[in-house]
Amino acid sequence: MFNQKKTLVKTMNNKTKMKQLKIAIATALLIQCSSIIHSNAQSNSKNLGNEDVTIIKEYQPVLNDAFKISILPQGDTSTSVAIPLNYEIEPKQMITNYNITPIKPVKIKDDVIKKLYHGFIKGGYGNYNTPLIEATYNSLRSKTFDAGVHFKHMSSTGELDGYGYPGFSNNQFNATGTKFFDKSSLNADIDYSRDVYHYYGYESPPELFTKSETKHLFSDVMASFVFTSNNADKDALKYNAGFSIYNFRDNRNSDESSETITGSLGKIIGNGSGDIKFTADLNQTQQAQQDLNRNIFTLEPRYQFKKDLFNLTLGVNANIESNDSKTLYHLYPHILAKYQVIDDAFSVYAKWTGELRRNNLRSLSKENPFLDKFTEFKNTNDKLDLSLGTNIKLSHDVNAIASIGYSRLLNEVFFINTNDVPVMFETIYDDVDLVNLHGQLDYNQSEKTIIGLNIDFNSYNMDIANTKPLYRPLYRIGLTGKYLIADKIEIKGDIYFNGSSYAFDYEKSTTIPAYKTIKGYVDLNAGAIYHYSKILNVFVQLNNVTMSRYYQWYNYPSYRLNAIAGVTYSFW
Repeated sequence: MFNQKKTLVKTMNNKTKMKQLKIAIATALLIQCSSIIHSNAQSNSKNLGNEDVTIIKEYQPVLNDAFKISILPQGDTSTSVAIPLNYEIEPKQMITNYNITPIKPVKIKDDVIKKLYHGFIKGGYGNYNTPLIEATYNSLRSKTFDAGVHFKHMSSTGELDGYGYPGFSNNQFNATGTKFFDKSSLNADIDYSRDVYHYYGYESPPELFTKSETKHLFSDVMASFVFTSNNADKDALKYNAGFSIYNFRDNRNSDESSETITGSLGKIIGNGSGDIKFTADLNQTQQAQQDLNRNIFTLEPRYQFKKDLFNLTLGVNANIESNDSKTLYHLYPHILAKYQVIDDAFSVYAKWTGELRRNNLRSLSKENPFLDKFTEFKNTNDKLDLSLGTNIKLSHDVNAIASIGYSRLLNEVFFINTNDVPVMFETIYDDVDLVNLHGQLDYNQSEKTIIGLNIDFNSYNMDIANTKPLYRPLYRIGLTGKYLIADKIEIKGDIYFNGSSYAFDYEKSTTIPAYKTIKGYVDLNAGAIYHYSKILNVFVQLNNVTMSRYYQWYNYPSYRLNAIAGVTYSFW
């Protein structure tokens, strides 16, 4: 048999592949038949020798049989031998490429500096023949000087049926100036006010008295000078020195003058700060039946210590009270402890202090302008003043304050109505234990919506038997609010609830004092401002919207509904 040598020839041309395969098969068959015939013929004759034969055909791959590993257990499987395995992770630092991309700085818009105007004027008119005018002229922004003047007038000539002439007039003029130095400033103020009231507290026909006979005019002139340090260095000595004078008089032969000298020094000491204040208040009062010199010298040292959330202030209030007849000394502790339970959200405080409070012609006349010709003056000794309170920030816009206080007041001043026609008022004094409950709730939403609630309850325990706290309401509740609509219309309002109080009853009083009850009242006020432009506004104000006739002082009723409207204008 001929040795055959096979060679596989492969072509990568798919289009001619089948054609070559057919030719190869036909050629192989032809050669095989030829070889067989030739072999048979040669076997009969002789050996033809060796010859190489090349056969071309398609490659056919063949996969050999695989010997699979048996998964069946072999041998004894009743016992097992634990093979110890050690795992170890070799830490490798991953190489990372960090490309820094520059961050563009955020642009902060410049604060819009509001344009200031030198002048402001407000004018309006209301029922009861009530004109209103107010004007202000002030310097603009300056690092070296500030000055301005202010004037205001409001009056009314309205009448009340069945009562005397109730007309009034309030006038005020003020001039102020401040000079700024590198580390200090000097301020000067001059103030003049002229107020006119009428004693209309009688129910007889108005012709019983002329307007001049019931007129009560007050003239008040004041000037002050204050020199203050403005050194920003926290270790620097802080100081303040001032001097002020005033003269207060009326058209009923009452005259009062006062000179006040003040000074203070303060410095950081250790972990706290210490300061001391000094005041010399020299007062002279002249009336038809008395001529008084009443001086008070006050010294108030303080040390304030802060640590973490705790704040403690220690000090004393020392007073020397010098009258024409005698000199009295008063010493009060001053302790204020405050603890911030939650940062900016919840704090509590406790206070123990006392003070000497001056009562003079000026302060009493501003509280009650219907005083008699003679007024008794005593200073109130707030001998003991204890209070506990808390401040709670309920949310970003809501803040609540609550406190309870007890005061022991010696020579607390009260007003008592006279039995004259018209009714006037004198002063009486009594020792009092006063308990006060105070609550306050404020809501402030970005100056667009502002709501405030104030509640005060007072309990008076008088030392003199069968006496009442004259003209002191047992409670006062006030609710105020403001709402801004589209930055154009500002609506505001307030309502006050005043509890009942007491007036002296001369008709029923015998050996035991008798009192009349002055009913409590509600005072509702509302107003609106239309901001036509940055310089021009229109306003309207309504007072005593409920049109009730209430009494703050015995036999002195209030006006009913009072309305006033006008404009405000800024210029230059």
